[in-house]
Amino acid sequence: MRDAPAGARLLSPRLASLLLVALLILFCAGTRWGRTYPRFAGRSWHALDSGLRVSAEARRRGVLDQTYPFLLYLREMTPPGAVILLPPREFIIAGTGGGFIPLLASPSSAYSFIYPRIPVHFGDRSPHGERIDYILVWDHWGLEWVDPEAPRDEVHRYRLYRWPQGEGAPR
Repeated sequence: MRDAPAGARLLSPRLASLLLVALLILFCAGTRWGRTYPRFAGRSWHALDSGLRVSAEARRRGVLDQTYPFLLYLREMTPPGAVILLPPREFIIAGTGGGFIPLLASPSSAYSFIYPRIPVHFGDRSPHGERIDYILVWDHWGLEWVDPEAPRDEVHRYRLYRWPQGEGAPR
C-alpha cells in the first residue's frame, strides 16, 4: 500500500476549513438571523466605539460611597505627612445611613486613599494623636473645638480646619 504524498494530508484540513467558511457564509446570507447578526455586531461595535468615554475617576465616583469625595478633598487640601483628626467611626456610619461601613469610617480604607497623610478617628487609640495638624468637621462634629461661635449652618457643616498648634487630640 502506498502512502499519500505529504501535500495531500494538508489538502484535507484546508478543504474542511474552506467548507466550514462556505457554510458560514451561506448561513449568514441565507437565514434571517444570519443576516441580522453581522448588522447587530457592527452596530454594537459602533455604539461602543463612539460612546462617551467615562474616566476612571467618574467610574470610582459611581461605585464608591458618598464619603469618597471627602477623602479626595483631604488628599488635595493637606500636605503629605499631615495628621488629620476625623470624627468617631460610629458618628460617620450613623450619618451615612448605617447600612454599611463607609470608606471614611474605615481606618484602613481612609489611610489607603489619603496616604501619606495619617487619619486619626476621634476616640481611637493612635500613636499620632498628639501630632494632629487638621480636623475634619463632619455634620458639625468638632466645630466646637476650632470655631465655637460659628453658626450651625450648611457652610460650616462639612469643613477642614487647621488644628490649633501645640494642642493634642481632644478627649
